[in-house]
Amino acid sequence: MDGISSKLAIFLLVMLVFSIGSSVDEPIFPRYTETFTTEPFFIGLLVSLGYFVYALFSEPAGQLCDRVGNRKVLLLGAALHPIGSMIFFSASGSIALYVIAGIIVGLGDAFFWAAARTVVAELSKRKHLGRAFGGYDAAWSTGWSLGPLIGGFAAFTSGLLTIPFLVAAVLTAGAAFLMSFETKGLRKKGRLTLKAVHEEMASSRSITEAIGFFRKAGHNVKWLFTLLFILNMFWGLLWAFTPLLFTAYNNLEIGALLFGNSLAFALGVLPAGELADRYGSRRLLTLGLFLAAVLTWFYVQTQVFVESMVIMLLIGMSMSVMLPSVDSIVYKVVGKKHHGALSGFILTSAGFGYVAGPIAGGAIASFSTYSFALLFGAAILAISSLYSLHALRAR
Repeated sequence: MDGISSKLAIFLLVMLVFSIGSSVDEPIFPRYTETFTTEPFFIGLLVSLGYFVYALFSEPAGQLCDRVGNRKVLLLGAALHPIGSMIFFSASGSIALYVIAGIIVGLGDAFFWAAARTVVAELSKRKHLGRAFGGYDAAWSTGWSLGPLIGGFAAFTSGLLTIPFLVAAVLTAGAAFLMSFETKGLRKKGRLTLKAVHEEMASSRSITEAIGFFRKAGHNVKWLFTLLFILNMFWGLLWAFTPLLFTAYNNLEIGALLFGNSLAFALGVLPAGELADRYGSRRLLTLGLFLAAVLTWFYVQTQVFVESMVIMLLIGMSMSVMLPSVDSIVYKVVGKKHHGALSGFILTSAGFGYVAGPIAGGAIASFSTYSFALLFGAAILAISSLYSLHALRAR
């Protein structure tokens, strides 16, 4: 591919394998968690644990890359994920092991993905960075589409909820092994020691900077960050409770639903970005929010798999419309000298939004139903649609 070196292409292929492995357990994870507790709030809390650790430590992991080098942080993250997956595989009803596994997987993902982005930049020429990160986005989104389908198939054919964790461990360990050879030529910096890891992980600098950046931002920017949080909260809610809502669907069907949702999003992002440039981001954002809200209402009403799949595809397309629109508006509003801080805060807002979805949904489902929890998310999207139409009128 023009603009992408053979070394980068191989790295992206290996990263694709890791991405598949890290998402294989998505369709069964809520049902697996249900074997530890049947209380919806605690299910949401446990499901979001790994994402919370990931969101909390992604920024310090990036700082660690600058300190000790990308390769060491990348391989550490790639090695931690299969360890966590194997602990999940053998947890056998132990909440303590579940929590340990969730923390290890979350840390592994924080290390890996923070380093992966910087590796892509290091292996690319400056004039080809756009194409390089296009390949990066294509690799992780394709992996996150295929992973749930493979995981659902593995659980369905084996009849065991734990088998996808074994598949995840094999794929991520294999990716770690291949990356240990593929990344040998990367620049080396300081030593990766426990002291270095502890100092960066314990640093609150990134959180403090993020809070400061948010306080200084204008009204429109604050609303867009809030909206990004809401969008990812809804997405986390949707993925966490789909397996628990459709109890009549087998694990393969659940995997197919998540596959369809992620694939529709991945295929729709680039065309949606072009539409945002042509017709205006505000209109497209408002339309996407409204469509997702309406589609979710229909989603919780059906128990027919084909209907659920069609609606999930359409929700994925509406999500693909929303996220590029938010990015487009916020980067226009914020000056170029703040784009670095902006990128960090976008990741933070999105990460914690994805964490908040299962927790808030679980709290609501504790005194109602999973359907009502998803409808609550849809109602927030509908209100956000109306508010965005007013608040972003100038954009």
